[in-house]
Amino acid sequence: MRLRRVQIVLGIGVVVVAAVVALLLTRSSAEGPYALTAWDYGAIAWVEPVPEDLESVASRAAGLFADTFALWGFSPPEPVEGRRVARKADPAGGRPVDLRALRWQGALLPSLVVVVFPDEEALAEATGVQGDPVTLTYGVPPQPNLMAEDRTPVEAVDWLADLTGASIAFACTAERWEKRLVEAAAEWMLFRALEIPEICDCTPYNLPGLVRGGIGGFTASRLLGGVDRIAVAKEYAVSHEFPTVADTDPLVFDVDAETRLALGTSFIAYLVEEHGTDGLIAAICDWYIPAARYCLMSESRTLVHLRGWRAFLGLEPE
Repeated sequence: MRLRRVQIVLGIGVVVVAAVVALLLTRSSAEGPYALTAWDYGAIAWVEPVPEDLESVASRAAGLFADTFALWGFSPPEPVEGRRVARKADPAGGRPVDLRALRWQGALLPSLVVVVFPDEEALAEATGVQGDPVTLTYGVPPQPNLMAEDRTPVEAVDWLADLTGASIAFACTAERWEKRLVEAAAEWMLFRALEIPEICDCTPYNLPGLVRGGIGGFTASRLLGGVDRIAVAKEYAVSHEFPTVADTDPLVFDVDAETRLALGTSFIAYLVEEHGTDGLIAAICDWYIPAARYCLMSESRTLVHLRGWRAFLGLEPE
């Protein structure tokens, strides 16, 4: 009889343990409906459904990120040993991930979290922002005022805000995650480079959107191929007016997002033709002149760029 009671107790214990394990594996998405894995620059959170081999995805992402920096003549950031920003648990049951500060060109940068959603609807529901990519900033980065100019502050769901913490999150969709990661990484690299005194003595104010988006489009085209955006821009230029004077915001176009990306890509391609990929950042820095509290665009240099860009697109000089 005693043996029977022991067997019953053990059986109940096994059932309880199994129930707890099952509960942990199927816990509410409020704790984070994603699987988490480390990559060289922070963590990747893949929102359900999760790929079978998330580590391969992390390796691919790290390669693309490093290639983005290499394209523009830079080594990628490196994790700073002993400078753990946070430790994040994996709600899917994997190992926790340590987020570490990154060092690049003498500056201390936040670690990076790539959050990949299954589609644009899921991304919009979590971030409150339509479309992708979305660069999110939460908390205080390791370097004061590092991201004070961030253009897309959002109200995110609790699990996303908790996941990213003081990191930068590249939120994108599963269908286009490679392209979106490269575009966001290139733009992030550009802004970081322009903020570092060792690279650019004059941090630009009000960098044209055509340049911000263009560097992402150009980088993605070089690394991933796809649509020939320069051809699209040249076709657009044939039948539309282009600026010929360096007046207020001469690089602003009232066009759809894809056309704007094509124009931006072609503008960066023009700068690369003139200065090379290794000289792009320096060319952008030289575009600006110190003025009071900010560095403002030089009208004379803007005019030179407008004329050169028009010629690059095949337009007659005016």
